[in-house]
Amino acid sequence: MPKRKRDGPDACAALIKWLEAQQGYRSELVCRDVPGSGRGLFAARDMAAGETILEIPASAMINPLTLLSTSSIPTHLFPNSVSGTKLPRRGTAKAALANGDGDDCPGSGEHLTTTQLLTLQLALWRVDPAARGPWGVYVDTLPTEFRPWHPLSWLVTPDTPGSGAGSKSQAHPQWSMWHALADCLPRSTRSKLADVEQRFWRDVGIIRAAIVRVLDTARLGFVTSGRPDCCFSLGPPRGMLISQEAEDTMEYATLSTDVLLWAWLNVNTRTVSIPLGLPLPNEDNNHTLVPLLDMINHSSSPSQHIPRPIQIPSSSSATYHSYAKALLSRPAPNGVSHGPSSNGVPPGRRHGMGVGPGAGRAAALHLVPGRIGFRLIAPDRGLRADEEVTFEYGSHANATLFSEYGFIESPHVYATDSPGRGNSPGALSMGWVGLPHGEVDVGWVVDLLWSEHGSEEKLEVLEAISCWGRNTLHSQPSPPHPSYSLLMTLRLLHLPASSPKLQPIRDGLISYVSPENEAAAIKSLAERACSEGLAGLGKGQGDRGEERKDDGRKGKGPGSEDVVGEVDGGGEALIGVVSMIKGLWEEETALATAVAARVEKGDTDW
Repeated sequence: MPKRKRDGPDACAALIKWLEAQQGYRSELVCRDVPGSGRGLFAARDMAAGETILEIPASAMINPLTLLSTSSIPTHLFPNSVSGTKLPRRGTAKAALANGDGDDCPGSGEHLTTTQLLTLQLALWRVDPAARGPWGVYVDTLPTEFRPWHPLSWLVTPDTPGSGAGSKSQAHPQWSMWHALADCLPRSTRSKLADVEQRFWRDVGIIRAAIVRVLDTARLGFVTSGRPDCCFSLGPPRGMLISQEAEDTMEYATLSTDVLLWAWLNVNTRTVSIPLGLPLPNEDNNHTLVPLLDMINHSSSPSQHIPRPIQIPSSSSATYHSYAKALLSRPAPNGVSHGPSSNGVPPGRRHGMGVGPGAGRAAALHLVPGRIGFRLIAPDRGLRADEEVTFEYGSHANATLFSEYGFIESPHVYATDSPGRGNSPGALSMGWVGLPHGEVDVGWVVDLLWSEHGSEEKLEVLEAISCWGRNTLHSQPSPPHPSYSLLMTLRLLHLPASSPKLQPIRDGLISYVSPENEAAAIKSLAERACSEGLAGLGKGQGDRGEERKDDGRKGKGPGSEDVVGEVDGGGEALIGVVSMIKGLWEEETALATAVAARVEKGDTDW
């Protein structure tokens, strides 16, 4: 993976010095550069099992509770009420905002979620470093740029030179090549990346709409006195027009798309889940940036990673401003109070660092929002001095890791006495299949089958048994196998729409239909979900290649030498990305091949 550029080692040293001044901070780790992964944390000495290796107090974290006393963001934008916002369509949101019309953006009347608030705050700090206050030492350790190594940046058009602070488009004249590279991803990865893109535009749309509302308030003379709330202009290229009188009374900040992309990706890739005592839904209001903890790299290998972070009562509470107290005690629109005792335990984050085993019960009984710290402990085997500390961000397949974080896990290929072991295609395939969360989404193949044999009655049954839309192949537990949802979908596809078996299946009374039905389902699994999938896992590449008649890649897959040669010519940073894309294809091919081989051998005792 291309190295994530950050400021020099002085930035990390300054952060640690700042953390040492926080009551409750403790660390037995040192920060070092990791080739291909930016930075990582390493054990400073040998440590025994269960020994505390890192503890971060609440006062060092960045979230709505700690920001209220220092942020220039108006308090009415902070998370406070249950949001009924629906996801906006990307085109609708962008079109409305391009015209400066925040009213057309879904969610324009809501408080910001923690993701949106933290994104806005980081964006403001990006364009005005002097306003960072005590958090400046942390911001200095963040990646300075996500272009071009994060795949979301391939889909978001760079701002034109001079379009706003933080614009880097002049440094990336080959963005169109990166944009085309997104078409070389396998279908399942492209689908997940599209979901990430949708979330980005949704959050940016709501942030921009909130800024529009603040500007409108300023125009009408409703800016309150007291705490100096700050208003913001979108600036070019969005072209928000404000009166000279209003402009003279507000701090002016240009928040370009590039700046918001940088801020959003930092939040999306680095926040952790922690109860903040804010209203439900928890998944929208539980994100926190935790300095130093966010430098720990991911590993899914049980022999390498440590236990996940544990939430603990912090000896150093968040510095509450009177606004924070009001935020926690103010009733929601439904009249329910959301004080410190209403600290429900959030589920694990969609793709972030969660809590350790048993921490949920502890949080429900003992943890108070604003007084929750994080603790890392050494694994049962202990830690050796200079060993890198890693943990598992989540039980994610490579398609998710790549789309969300911009990296993949390589196969675990173990050396043996056999000649060529670890170098042959067979050894590599066994490595990919050995990944603990290996997965191939063959939903697109099922969609083709559904167009031939599907029905509304079958759809209702699959939804009733929670098997609709989960059509995947999995590597673990070994041997590779289809998901239960995929197997049930194939079984129903080979049933008549009026079959009397549909109701018992819906009621959960049966899952196996008949030997004939099972044979038909397994045949379609081998011939369509696996074999046809192998022939065109990313068939869209060829189709899209037809549309790119002049780019030299017409009809070619991502593994061709022509693609690699062209991409390599764009710069050394592209080599790692191309290697990851090829890895995504190799993993899906290996897994589909393994499942098809089981069917061919008659090993179908799923």
